[in-house]
Amino acid sequence: MILLINPQPPLIHWQIRDRENVIDGKSKIGPDFINTIVEKIDNIKKIMGIGYVLYNGGDKFRSTTYELDVNSEKDLESCINLLPEYNQLTYEAFRLWIRRIPWVKHLLFCETGFFANLPKEARLYAVPSELNREGIKRFGGYGIYHHYVSELSDNFIPLRDKKIISIHLGKNTNIAAIKNGIPLDTTIGFTPMEGIFSDTGCGEIDPTVLFQLYSAGISFKEINHILSDKSGFTGLLGRPSTIYELLKNKSNENVAKVLKIFIYNILKYIGAYISLLNGVDLIIFIGNNICEFRELINEICNGLTFLGVNPEIDNNRMNKIIINNNSKIKLICLDINRWEIMNNKFLSMYNNIGVK
Repeated sequence: MILLINPQPPLIHWQIRDRENVIDGKSKIGPDFINTIVEKIDNIKKIMGIGYVLYNGGDKFRSTTYELDVNSEKDLESCINLLPEYNQLTYEAFRLWIRRIPWVKHLLFCETGFFANLPKEARLYAVPSELNREGIKRFGGYGIYHHYVSELSDNFIPLRDKKIISIHLGKNTNIAAIKNGIPLDTTIGFTPMEGIFSDTGCGEIDPTVLFQLYSAGISFKEINHILSDKSGFTGLLGRPSTIYELLKNKSNENVAKVLKIFIYNILKYIGAYISLLNGVDLIIFIGNNICEFRELINEICNGLTFLGVNPEIDNNRMNKIIINNNSKIKLICLDINRWEIMNNKFLSMYNNIGVK
């Protein structure tokens, strides 16, 4: 039996997996956190492994997965300041569980680890070097997804050297350029605010806008709120909006215009990454409930006809969308979520530890 933990402030989302049996839950961190979960399984000894999501591991956690032990508390604590709301919850959850059952496998899944060795051209901002040394640089994000796709690529293209563009669609859509299993660039920078705009985030923006707003009498706290909570789809439409809601109402004229801007941003990065990779062998769309993005993916692919791609989208019984085409460039859609990736990694690393 495996317990998986994913911070979603102010709560921790968790999932218990035992073969095909899955139990989902949400809890507050506190004295009853462990007991709330144990009540669902009757006996804490049934837990054989625990996986934790860390959203920003900085320079401390430089790969996607790490085995943790009783000596890992300080390393996790040192990452709290990188993304306080999220990393604090991961740290506190680990501290509680490692003290309660230190003998089981504790595995960290770091969202930034896959991008820790980005080339300097991609990782460094053109700011004073002391700021780079203090951590003002591109960390990337959603590396759990992009790394997983990179590992699966042999199933799609049996080439030794592969050029991949991995597109994660969802609340924070982001893209990664991967060559021979090594990421060369990604749209997420210091935080997920950079790159493609999201449900509420502004995406790439001229930094002088902040000072323009500040000079107009808006506090930095309010500016942060505007750019992170009131922008993106929500800002463009003038009402709270998500990508999923837009896809259900794309016949609306205003929604169609916003989706056109969104697709424009995605195509801009795809074009840049094709140039960076000096070509592309595989473009793969990944996300949770990827079928909901069917028509959006079609529109994106229509902008890639210059590559010789002529896609036809089909649903198969595995709830994946496969884009079949006669082009040398393969396009594939994969329906996957973070829970499944973490569970699969646990099972592959520890010989079916989750199976009682």
